[in-house]
Amino acid sequence: MKRFLKFVKLSPTMTEGEIVEWRVKEGQPYKTGEVLFTAQTDKSVMEFNAIEDGILRKILKGAHTPSKVGDPIAIVTDEANEEIADLVQDYEKMQQPQKRAEAATTQEELPTFRQAPAASTTFTEPEFAIAPPLESVYPVQSGNEVHATPLAKELAKEQGRQLNGVLGTGYQGLVTAKDVEKAPSSTYMKLKSKSFPEEKPGSYTLLPMSPMRKAIAKRLQQSNQFIPHFYVTHVVHMAELLKVRQQFKDYGLEYTINDFILRATALALREHPQINSGFDSKTQSIIRFHTVDISLAVSIPEGLITPIVRLADFKGIEDLSKEVKYLAKRANEGKLNPVEYQGGSFTLSNLGMFGIESFMPIINPPQGAILGVGGTIEGQMRITLAADHRVIDGADAAKFLGTLKKILESPILLVV
Repeated sequence: MKRFLKFVKLSPTMTEGEIVEWRVKEGQPYKTGEVLFTAQTDKSVMEFNAIEDGILRKILKGAHTPSKVGDPIAIVTDEANEEIADLVQDYEKMQQPQKRAEAATTQEELPTFRQAPAASTTFTEPEFAIAPPLESVYPVQSGNEVHATPLAKELAKEQGRQLNGVLGTGYQGLVTAKDVEKAPSSTYMKLKSKSFPEEKPGSYTLLPMSPMRKAIAKRLQQSNQFIPHFYVTHVVHMAELLKVRQQFKDYGLEYTINDFILRATALALREHPQINSGFDSKTQSIIRFHTVDISLAVSIPEGLITPIVRLADFKGIEDLSKEVKYLAKRANEGKLNPVEYQGGSFTLSNLGMFGIESFMPIINPPQGAILGVGGTIEGQMRITLAADHRVIDGADAAKFLGTLKKILESPILLVV
């Protein structure tokens, strides 16, 4: 029997994905349970295992081809000599309407702004047109003609110095040889472009979004648009915590600042369960999570993913540090299982290692809050809580940050 192999849903929130690699080649038979291909979902790279025996006769969508759930991606048969030409034709017919739609979209001039009619209750995202590249460029005249002696010009050329703007000491401001040393050095000259690039000003390249990047964009846009965020910030004095960290280091125990913050956050959430909450938009109900499961924002090449440290308030610094390293490694390798990133009751996002002083994070729904952590600058660290005002009141947010500050400034509490 011949049939289409269709792209399946590999995660609960997945609507489309991208095939990364076919593990079975065309014409090759396979058995039930064998990995046919790997795919990038909205969260991670997953394996698809065959649910029946078959022969992969023709691959319809190769590696790095976006596919929606339910799309035919290959033709399989039970016998090696079965004719599949009719299925190939059927697939090509399926693609024709999509190709016509894509061609029409390409030919259609994008308006600068388009939205739904006023009488409609459906919101249409505005379209912002991209300005086309300039056809020609006129060189900019600086108007700063250099008045210098021939020797000064020769020395400046040899030393790679720029005489524009140098105040000369010669007659009527003439730049002389001794003025050359006041000109910008060759180090500065390296920062200046010697000629215009070949590309026209405004040239650009459109990069297709990966399934993960699309999911991130949609989720964050919806979060920022529909959740009433409010922010509270506190300053933490880090001197004592840095001393404790150094003491651990003296005994060969390497813990990051984030390990301590994670431990402190878990303890503060235990004391303030109203922050360890979320919002169910379907039932319009507050979610009160019974366990402290902290999602950690981890940057990976494909975007951002939030592996979860479960029961974080019951784990010490050593256990937390090992688990975070393990989850981060699996995240970067694209090997996280759904149970390792789906769920969570609170999110911790730390940009301190990039030298960021503070930032306002976006809530990860259905959670009700997220903590943004900045870097330690002159012994101080700023922590900002973004909270869903439907779930959390300002006073509760302030109390939570107060407790978190107290724990971080009294780090002995983190090692008991």
